[in-house]
This record gives sequence, structure tokens and C-alpha cells, in this order.
Amino acid sequence: MDIEYFLSIDTYNLSRVIYHFLPSYSLEVVFENIKKNSKQNIQLKYHDALSDSIACKHIFEEFVNYSSYIFEKYDILPYIVSCNQ
Repeated sequence: MDIEYFLSIDTYNLSRVIYHFLPSYSLEVVFENIKKNSKQNIQLKYHDALSDSIACKHIFEEFVNYSSYIFEKYDILPYIVSCNQ
């Protein structure tokens, strides 16, 4: 069976784009920043595989929401992105 590489999403790079002002881009710091703006009360045990996966999921969702907001606000942006692919 040949498994082909498909896609990789690095929460570190996503975090640097969205939260460029954070002193650190560790999973704990980024997730705690997201939690401040969230209505959900999520408690995680960091450096635990399940908790880290949940934190990554929330960071990814935040990135998708932020991207959607930016694309709606700046009509030209989807065109610029499509030209650079």
C-alpha cells in the first residue's frame, strides 16, 4: 500500500499569522488566548495527546473563522490568493 502525502497544517504557523502579538506560540499560550474570547469553558491537560488534539482543533477553527472574516471584509483578497497558487 502506497500512502501519498496529502496535506499538512501546522498550528504554529497559523498561530503566528493570527496572533502575531503573543510572547510565545506554544500550544498552551495560544489556546489560553483563544479561551479568553470563547464562551466555552474548556479545561485541558497539556502535553496529553487528546487535550493537545482538542487545542489544535480549536486553533484551526479560529483560523478558519478569521480567514472567512478577512475574505468577506476585503473582496479583492480571494482573487489575490488565487493568483498566487
